[in-house]
Amino acid sequence: MLYYWAKTYVSQLKRREPYTQLKKMIQIIITDFFLLPPEDIHSKFQLLDPYNGMVFSDHLEIHVVQLPTEQEKGLQEMNELEKWLLFFKGMTREKGGNCDGKFSYQRSLR
Repeated sequence: MLYYWAKTYVSQLKRREPYTQLKKMIQIIITDFFLLPPEDIHSKFQLLDPYNGMVFSDHLEIHVVQLPTEQEKGLQEMNELEKWLLFFKGMTREKGGNCDGKFSYQRSLR
């Protein structure tokens, strides 16, 4: 994961351009397996000092989103992130029940 982040980050520069030209790079990793503890469906990582919490640079930000393997909650009980994760897994409105109006989507294409 870090390799792909770094490769994309340095590809912003051409030869002899100053490092000040580099822009923040956010990597989003979506898995259909648990890379981290299962209760952490969304985690955000940065470079920081473990002693005082100071962020070294805001240029590195990695988000890990873990798609649920099983649907434990009904659609009405889910928060917005959980509903979107079901959408990414290919869940349809018919399978999930009625939407509450805040989250709407069409049948996912397969």
